[in-house]
Order: sequence, then C-alpha cells, then structure tokens
Amino acid sequence: MTVVLGGWFCGSHKRPLAMSQLSFLLAAWGSAGDRSVFVELGQLLVQRGHRVTMVAQEDWGKEAQRRGLEFRGLPAGLSGEEDPLESVLQLAARGTSGSVYATVVRKLVLPVIEPAFHILLEEAARHDCLVAHPMALAAAFVWEKTRIPWATLCTSPAITPSSLLPPWPPRVRLARKRITRALYRSCWNALTCVASFLFDGEINRIRKRLGLAPRKHVLFSHRSTQRVLHLYSPTFFPRDPQWGPEHVLTGFPHPREPSGYSPPKDLAHWLAQHTPVWLFTLGSTVVKSFGRSFYEEAAEAVRGYPAAAILLIGEEGNRPARLPSNALAIPWLPHDWIMPRVSVVAHHCGMGTLASALLAGKPAVLCPCAFDQPYNAARLEELGVGKYLPRHRRKAAGLRLAMWETSTGMYARQAQIVSNKLQGEDGLGCAAIQLEELARTKRGPAQ
Repeated sequence: MTVVLGGWFCGSHKRPLAMSQLSFLLAAWGSAGDRSVFVELGQLLVQRGHRVTMVAQEDWGKEAQRRGLEFRGLPAGLSGEEDPLESVLQLAARGTSGSVYATVVRKLVLPVIEPAFHILLEEAARHDCLVAHPMALAAAFVWEKTRIPWATLCTSPAITPSSLLPPWPPRVRLARKRITRALYRSCWNALTCVASFLFDGEINRIRKRLGLAPRKHVLFSHRSTQRVLHLYSPTFFPRDPQWGPEHVLTGFPHPREPSGYSPPKDLAHWLAQHTPVWLFTLGSTVVKSFGRSFYEEAAEAVRGYPAAAILLIGEEGNRPARLPSNALAIPWLPHDWIMPRVSVVAHHCGMGTLASALLAGKPAVLCPCAFDQPYNAARLEELGVGKYLPRHRRKAAGLRLAMWETSTGMYARQAQIVSNKLQGEDGLGCAAIQLEELARTKRGPAQ
C-alpha cells in the first residue's frame, strides 16, 4: 500500500523494480548514523537495478563496497588534525553549542569542499542524479556547473530551517500559533545572517578557485530546489506548512531486512534469567566523549536493584571498572534484535537510535549530548514517549529513578501508540522511488 498525504508524505511502497537502469551519485557526510542511511539507500537502489557511486570519507568505503556500491574516498587529514571530531566533542562536553556548530563547519565541512567538488564533478558526467547531504556543500557547487538532477537528503529535522522550532536546542514545544512561527522564522533569518558573516567570505574564496561566482548565505542556500527528502516520520516531526512542494517526508529509513543476528548462547541465557532489562546506549559518535562516565553511572544504577542493564559501550575504554552481576557491557548489538527485548532505553536521541526505539514501542530516558539531539529530545518529550534527563541528573540515582518512571504507565502506553503509527512506513522505499522519478528528468543548461 502506498500512503500519500497531500503529495508530501509517502509511506510504504510496493512498486516493481525500475524498467531501465539509472545511475546515482551519493555525496555523503556525517556520523555513522548518516553513513548507515546513505549506504542502505544505495544498496536498495542497486537492488532495484541501478548503479550507485558513493563519495565520502575513506573509512566508509569498505561497508559501501560490501553492499554493492562503487566508492570514491575523500583524503584524510584535510583539517590538519588527525581526528577533528574529537575537538568538536570536547566543545560539546562543555556545553558551548554555538562554538560546536562553528567548529563543525570549520573543521568538518569547509576542508572537504574542494576535493569533493573535483571528484563529484568528474563523476557527474556519468551519472543521472546527484543525491547529497545538506552539509556536503560541494554537491550544490557541482549542480551549478552541470545542472544534473539533484536531491538533498536530510536525515534530521534540525538541519533544515523551519517555523516549527527555533534554531537553538529548545526546551519548548512545536510552534502552533502563527505569532510563534513568525518569531522562529525571524530567529532563523538572524542565524542565517550570522552564518553569512562568519563563513561567506571563506566559502566564496573557495568558490572563486572553483570558477564560481560569489553568493550570499551560502550555508543556508545549498539545498536542492528539485527534491528535498526528509528521512523521518511526520509522526515524529510534522511537515512545515511553509515548505515548498519539493519537500517530501519519506518516513523513517528503517532497515528493510532483519539483521539476522544470532546471539551467543551466554547472552541469550543471561537475558532469559533477567527481567526487566534496561538498555543504555550513546550511539557511535558522542559516546567517544560522554560514554565513560555515562556507563559508570548506568552500572551503578542497577547495582542491587531488581532490574538488569545492557550497556552498549561502543569501545572497550567505556567499560565500567566494576560491573554488577545484573549488568552486561557489550560493544554493539543490532537495534532490531535488542530493542524488542528490553523494557526501556536510555539514549542520546540520535536519529537512528530514536527511530529504532519508536519502532519497537519502547519508552526512553532522553540524554541528549550535542548536535541535533536536544531538538530530538524536545520532540520525543512532547510526544509523551520519553522523559528528559538533564546532564547534572545523569548520576546513578537519577538514571535509576527515570528508568523506573518511564518503563511503565503512560510513557510505555504512548510509545506503543507511536510504534503502531510507524509500522507501515518505508522511508528507504519512498526515497528510492522519488529519486528514480527525479533521475529521469532532463538536465538544465550547464554553467
């Protein structure tokens, strides 16, 4: 069944494979969660009979090629640092959100524009459609040169200006009154001017070297006017009524196939011996700076308590020194396997993790750390599926109380209601069909 609301939301799709092969060029950017979305979408396009090339950080290549994608890697060390993300996370740990975003642009966005531009420009000649993350600025520049059909792929609501939320991590609800929406639009306009003051000069110097004319508000004018695909559910974040028809909400990009994970016998036995089980996870990015103290407190939260805990620690450095017998520390488990087996999840409000928890119908203790996570936490709290826990309360006692409060009652009931609404969505399928339609359009005149 295909679900279409006003032409702007598509749910589950069961259409036949494309009749003719198309070629797609993916300009990816971001965290491991973003990588998962781009790789899964690329794999689906390959399964539908198309050719797909991904351009991204070099360490994405192995997984992309394993899924059947061609791959062009960007050189490492472009920012002059071995791990520029580390300095971003250090700022995030101090709670300086403005500095975090400025540092993201300077260290993770600007240094890759020129090398990415040259690779994408070379590849554009043999592809039918360019699909890019909003922060992959080089894609917009290549479109100016080639007029290749171009789609922007947004993996989070917070990355697109909207009259529904302000451009800062909020403790507010979605705007429902016109005056509030007007205020939020004004705030986004102000942020656009600040970003232009900070970055237009440097970006336009890059544009000049690439043979492009200067532009204003470059950071906020690099989304496609042909197709902007928002890979999340309107149940989670509604469509802004002021967006144009090119904006399409696809639904969450849940994996189309089960992970097929088979647990070790000792893990299956441990789960059978413990109930209820609480899950603690900080994903794959912020866990590097926030994980150690978080998991230490999580382990203490269940010590001597009639509940068990699974800690998805990411790396061994985050393993608590003293684990109680009713807690397990594991680097990783697939969400589709572990989420249905727990009663409540404490997570960082990353898009992939929150989508998995919502689909499984699990309430959450919301522990946002950086980037878009505070936005996501505010929305989950408004939906009634989770309880926000400030940083200063993420100690053993605070975690224990919050997990107990959210694991039953209204949070659990509301999480199941939201889960039921998500069951028919197929974000990846919707995105694939939208891209096939776009790829068949003709190119405009090149610059």
